[in-house]
Amino acid sequence: MRILVTGADGFIGRCVCKRLCESGHEVVAACRRGGREPPGTLPAAIGAIEEYEAWHSLLDGIDVVIHLAAVTHSADLMSRAATPRYASINVAATRRLAEAARDANVRRLVFMSSIKVNGEHSSALPGFRFDDPPAPRDNYGASKWRAEQSLKELAMEDDLAVTVLRPPLVYGPGMKGNLLALMRWIARGRVLPLADISNQRSMIYVGNLADAVVCAARDGPVGLQGFTLADIELSTPDLVRAMARSLDVEPKIFSCPSWLLQALGTLTGRRDAIERLTGSLLVDAAGARDGLGWEPKTPFAQAMRETAAWFQSTVQ
Repeated sequence: MRILVTGADGFIGRCVCKRLCESGHEVVAACRRGGREPPGTLPAAIGAIEEYEAWHSLLDGIDVVIHLAAVTHSADLMSRAATPRYASINVAATRRLAEAARDANVRRLVFMSSIKVNGEHSSALPGFRFDDPPAPRDNYGASKWRAEQSLKELAMEDDLAVTVLRPPLVYGPGMKGNLLALMRWIARGRVLPLADISNQRSMIYVGNLADAVVCAARDGPVGLQGFTLADIELSTPDLVRAMARSLDVEPKIFSCPSWLLQALGTLTGRRDAIERLTGSLLVDAAGARDGLGWEPKTPFAQAMRETAAWFQSTVQ
């Protein structure tokens, strides 16, 4: 198939393009201006996606669109002033792309959403499922939910086939944000007050997520179908220990009550970050396994080794 991937030069996009090329697909990589297209793909510099208007010519001959481009996590997740930016990029631009795909007779659109649509905390098994009531708490989650609703409306009106994927925290080579910071702290021997945390959080390796995207690009029913995804559940202390093992260093963690961590987070303006470290978020991936025929290929220990090897060779 000939597949257009937006956000192809991003953390997830580069891995998705690699998997698609390995599967024998022809990949058109839509990148930001100045971005480097992944090896083996056909470049398409689109600049700012919220300003791009030439979708119809770019979609000529495309069978499937995989829409990964988005504004994700930033310092203004809770800011009302930033809401229009999230709406412009994550909602309006998604709608324009989907309408252009419909007009170009594209067979399927795969949309990368987020478990943040479901909410921030889920401690009861089996965890969040796609059909659970939405409860987004920030600009990112709310904009992804609105984009999903727009795609559902379009799919119902125009017989467009749409598959929505909601992953939790994604890790692997090329990761950024809090996970990269945590690995950097561990590598530098920082002492972390995380030993007493008894939470459970679902995560997914970027390579396993990319495999799910490849599965979702296959033929499926007209209309909108959606899946929640994860490949591991573990506590924050266990994640620290796993990262330390992969880096071949001794984990340095000590006991500190969760309530004290949360109080410190409130005082320092990092309450949300502390809640993510101490709270639980479980995701049920059974639907994706059954509905997509997806099975995670890379086990956690191997995924951590690959992540650590990337970190040691390119970051630190």
